[in-house]
Amino acid sequence: MNRNRSQYRCRECGFEVHADLNAARNIYTWSTFFSFLRKKPLITTFNPPLS
Repeated sequence: MNRNRSQYRCRECGFEVHADLNAARNIYTWSTFFSFLRKKPLITTFNPPLS
């Protein structure tokens, strides 16, 4: 297991961090990644040229 109570430890590199901080980082990383995949409108506002 890669988690001992409140500590997370990577099995591959040995990186250690508090488990809650690691979870928060994972949530942030995934939310940022998926925000780029959402469909966004090509035109956000319409401002006709003033003459």
